[in-house]
Amino acid sequence: MKFLKRALSWLTTQDRYARLEKGQIEAYVDALAWVMASDRHIAAVERDEISRMIAKFSLPGGVPGEHFVNTSVHRAWDVLGGDETRGWEFGRDVGGRLKEGWLREDAYVACVRLVHADAKVEPGEVLALSQLSEGFGFDKELRETLEGRAARVARKADAEEE
Repeated sequence: MKFLKRALSWLTTQDRYARLEKGQIEAYVDALAWVMASDRHIAAVERDEISRMIAKFSLPGGVPGEHFVNTSVHRAWDVLGGDETRGWEFGRDVGGRLKEGWLREDAYVACVRLVHADAKVEPGEVLALSQLSEGFGFDKELRETLEGRAARVARKADAEEE
């Protein structure tokens, strides 16, 4: 019975990703690129992690995931070139383009995981997560719940790699 529930959950989740619009996928990758670039350093492990994270999407027109990542990284650098208010605006913009609560939550969990990918959490990354969580409309309780979920997902992924 447990297996059946897991399989059904997986199929339902996969179907949700398959139905996303191009703009939602771009917004998701924008959020990831924003936290990746927010410490003004892009580690190879972070790029690799983004590639793994976006593999679940049905990318439109056979466009490679790397195209989405490169475009989003350019947008992130543009935002970083301005003052801090641009980051808060960017968080609201991304939250609006994601459109759905479940996708905002999923993107935030992915961003938290990405911040920890290189084993260093920088002040710029903490600020970027704050800007995204506010832009996504999360209260403190939801943010903490999602950060806990990110930690559980990371532990599970580490266990599967061993």
